[in-house]
Amino acid sequence: MFYKYFKITKKRVAAFLAVTLFIIILQYTVTGSMLAKQYFSTEAGNANSSVIGIIDNEEIIRQKFSFNRKVVLNKFDLSFGSFEREKVGDVLHIQMTDGDNNLVYSTDIDVDEITPNQVYPVEMDHTVTISKNVVCCIKLTCSSEDNPYNIIPTLNTTNRTDPNTYMSTLKMQTRKKCLNISYTYSYRQLLSFIIFVLQFVAVFIICFEHITDYSEVYRKRRIRQKKRQQKEKELLDKNSDKNDINRKKLKQNIKSLNSKKADTKKKTSKKVSFSIRQIVIYCLSEPKVIKGIRILAAVINPLVLFVILEAMNGTLINQKASVWIFSWLLLIAIQSIFYIIIGNMYVSMIVMNFIMFPFGLANLFIMNVRGTPLLPADIFGLATAAEVASTYTVKFTPAEFVMLPMFIIWIMLLLKIKPKHKKQSLILNIRKRIIPVITSTVIICTLYNTGILKAVGIKDDIWNKVASCQKNGFYMNFFLNLHYLKVSEPAGYSQERVAQIIEDTKKADTSGNSLSESGRNFLSNSDFKTTTSLNGKKPNIILVMNESLADFSQIGDVNFSQDPLPFIHSLRENTVYGIDYVSVFGAGTSNSEFEAMTGNTMSFFPSGCNVYQQFMHDKTFSISSYLNSLGYSCDAIHPSSGNNWNRINTYNSMGFDRFITIDDFENPEYVRYISDKESYKKVIELYEQNKGKGPMFMFDMTIQNHGGYLTNTNWEDPVSVKGTYYNEAKEYLSAIKVSDEAFKYLVEYFEKQDEPTVILMFGDHQPSIEKAFFEDLIGKPQSEWELEDIQKKYAAPFVLWANYDIQEGQNYIIGNNMIENMLLKAAGLELPLYNRFIENISKEIPAMNVNGFMDNSGKWHNYDSGDIPENIAKLLDDYKILQYGYYSDSDKDKMTELFEMK
Repeated sequence: MFYKYFKITKKRVAAFLAVTLFIIILQYTVTGSMLAKQYFSTEAGNANSSVIGIIDNEEIIRQKFSFNRKVVLNKFDLSFGSFEREKVGDVLHIQMTDGDNNLVYSTDIDVDEITPNQVYPVEMDHTVTISKNVVCCIKLTCSSEDNPYNIIPTLNTTNRTDPNTYMSTLKMQTRKKCLNISYTYSYRQLLSFIIFVLQFVAVFIICFEHITDYSEVYRKRRIRQKKRQQKEKELLDKNSDKNDINRKKLKQNIKSLNSKKADTKKKTSKKVSFSIRQIVIYCLSEPKVIKGIRILAAVINPLVLFVILEAMNGTLINQKASVWIFSWLLLIAIQSIFYIIIGNMYVSMIVMNFIMFPFGLANLFIMNVRGTPLLPADIFGLATAAEVASTYTVKFTPAEFVMLPMFIIWIMLLLKIKPKHKKQSLILNIRKRIIPVITSTVIICTLYNTGILKAVGIKDDIWNKVASCQKNGFYMNFFLNLHYLKVSEPAGYSQERVAQIIEDTKKADTSGNSLSESGRNFLSNSDFKTTTSLNGKKPNIILVMNESLADFSQIGDVNFSQDPLPFIHSLRENTVYGIDYVSVFGAGTSNSEFEAMTGNTMSFFPSGCNVYQQFMHDKTFSISSYLNSLGYSCDAIHPSSGNNWNRINTYNSMGFDRFITIDDFENPEYVRYISDKESYKKVIELYEQNKGKGPMFMFDMTIQNHGGYLTNTNWEDPVSVKGTYYNEAKEYLSAIKVSDEAFKYLVEYFEKQDEPTVILMFGDHQPSIEKAFFEDLIGKPQSEWELEDIQKKYAAPFVLWANYDIQEGQNYIIGNNMIENMLLKAAGLELPLYNRFIENISKEIPAMNVNGFMDNSGKWHNYDSGDIPENIAKLLDDYKILQYGYYSDSDKDKMTELFEMK
């Protein structure tokens, strides 16, 4: 029976082994062994789960915990902050209770074995099984022989509940108190493993099944049968005029030709008229059935592709039915386009799947790396992304991975039912493609140009691309963002309007308001005055964009083992320090440098675009082109590839004289990448070569702290978050500490130079590290973040220092588009016309980025909110019109003349 339905040949065995080996290797590479136990660490400790109190002169801490699946608890870890040994108990007692408050595990630890600020692992001598969603508890107490009130070691040893109170409680956020309890548990991926095994069964059946091989046999047999029936009919018609005897003889002759068949029919007539075997034979032999199956496969192929990818994303069940339907229609249109090009539907389906599915996987990878989805503008930066991709790793959970074999099985099924391609005439080919052309055109034009998607609840969330991708699915979200590949003309735009705004700017007073006049209680760009101490001498200007530099102490309460930026925090003399709100997070470096060097804002460019790749001119006004016109030599330095983000062409456009890239560094020092200090050495080298020849402007883009924070670098003096397992955060914080030391090296060099020099360093964006780290930092889960909280992830530090007298100040708040103005004012230089307009903007809008703007009261607003004051709304409209005019008006000569940027 086995050999009747399954055929074993060398070719089939080779195909089965190849597919099986490929899936297993892929699974082990991106998931790890599915047979082994999966280990996770979950940190328990939140504002509502830990209770501290006193019972009978004994301090207790109770920590509740539960899991969303049945797990086996293997061990847990404790970490404590600094504590005074003489003020705590001698022995720490640990008890674990189940959901019914029954003791299931207990152990004692000598307090002398606990090291402050280090993790103490509690190795359990037996495992404890915990059912799904059962709330258990860990209870900590201390005891000693000579101390009636036994305190558990935590950071704030004096901040205790009154021991005279019989029982009192207070909410304790354990991480704030430097007590952290984490659990390591295991569970087997049983369901995923069962699905994985079933997938191999499906692969086996597809490779070795023999039933469909009979299709051609049954089809030919059916054709012969129809021919015989046709011949019978023709013979009967031809001899219809003969007598009954001849007709009878003729019938007998015909019957004799098919006597065997007649006998078979007679024998089987007593059986059931329709058996499963007959149905299978009918399906295998009937061309209409086979054709119907192929048409059905072509119709559902886009839906299968969508379902497999979104199942991997874990977003499928939360998406509306309208997302399923319209994503399916969109992919049908794309499939039709492939058919129009290729001319063979099944080849088109397979080609589309092998292009679109990896495209969706790329979105998964990018989401893991930078925390935002893949958008159309990212296509322009593929070369840059490919260069740094090797520093990242991609890992799937077994539940995510099982969808990959599903994709492979679907492709194998398509190949199984693929028809043989027959050559057709050119006219017939053209006719066959008319319907796909019409179908794809109608679907895409309807979805792109009408409001049908918005009407069914499918719309882009401009301010939260992650939520938009999860809600709309990757393919639909990508399609929605195609609208942002071009700049829309703002309402009221005209060249006359541009000219009027520029004329008004010439007449406006650009002197800044005082704090009392503005109503602000913080310092900003308009409070920083132009330096007058240089008496007209032009200083050297150094602008440093430090890769992924962040100062989390400006954002929330931190609990680091040491300050990662001690030198920068120590600067006071001739120093300005504060927050610079940028428009990107985790990636998109070039957009930050564009804002800083041009005074423009990403707020008025399409969401997710990259200006360097899409909107740069042959000549672009920037700080380098302006300083070049004042007699400065202008150099750009980047210790990586010059091709990244189209920088070679962009810097030519911006008026740089030279671009120093990784090719110009000989035997450089590496700290993960080429170190910050090495790039500063290049700055000093260029300065030494140019000393005495005139003022210099140097723009240095470091790369040391670039993403990929799981490289396990061996740091001499690492920085970590106390009491946590944030490995990415640990590497990042350790890296920026080295950056701080490198900046000290740069500043100390120019402190000793006679030529006046001003240095401004800012971070291009914050790093993409553990999500939980940011939730701890901001103090609430990401799902509860409002605009004020979101902006904290876009707050980068900036530090402005000079070796001559400038206005000093700490805790400044600015937008990244105002970096250029602060630097020019610190250099004592007159602001060009466009920068004077930005200066007026900063009086009313201290900070702005792609997410929104801050008013003088410190409140953040969305650009489309209804509470924008009229004067600010006019400033924003004018800003948008000017920026659109310069970058998007087709009459470039007219714009250059109006902006006086020749």
